Amino acid sequence: MDRPYQGWSEATPVRLGALEIYQDVGSHPNLRWTAPVQTPAETHYDGRVLILTDARCFSACQDFVEPFKVNHRATIIGEHTAGSTGQPYNKDLGNGFSFRVSAKREYFPDGSEFEGIGVMPDIAIEPTPADLKAGRDPVLATASWLIRSESSKLTQ
Repeated sequence: MDRPYQGWSEATPVRLGALEIYQDVGSHPNLRWTAPVQTPAETHYDGRVLILTDARCFSACQDFVEPFKVNHRATIIGEHTAGSTGQPYNKDLGNGFSFRVSAKREYFPDGSEFEGIGVMPDIAIEPTPADLKAGRDPVLATASWLIRSESSKLTQ
C-alpha cells in the first residue's frame, strides 16, 4: 500500500450452536470489531498494481484483495471473489453427513455487505468454457494488454 488503509469489520454471534444457525442471527447478541487503520511501510512500491481474481478466491485471498479495492490502489481484473470468510462452523450430523456455515460476517469499511457478495472487479471478465477448452485466458490477456498499452504510452 502507498497510503493508509482499513480492513473490514467483522461480527460473530456470542454463542454459535446448531439450533441458533436456523434462527435469525440479528436477534442474538453479536461480538463486533473493526480493523484499525494501517499505515504503509516507509518504503513501498508506488507503481501500478493489477490483481487478477476469480470466484474461487476465498479467505486469505480476499483479505489480500479487499484493501487494494477499497482504497483504489489496484485495478482488479476478472471475476468477483467468493464472498466467504473461510471461517466456517462445521457440524457433523453423523452417517457421513455434515454441513458448514460461515461463523462470522464481514463488512467493508463503509458497512456494506461482504458475505455472499465478495470483492467486485474493476474490469469484469468471466472466462467461458470455450475459452478454457481453447486454452485461452481472457483475464490474463486483458492484464497483459493493459501493461503493454501503458508501456507503449511511456515510450512515446
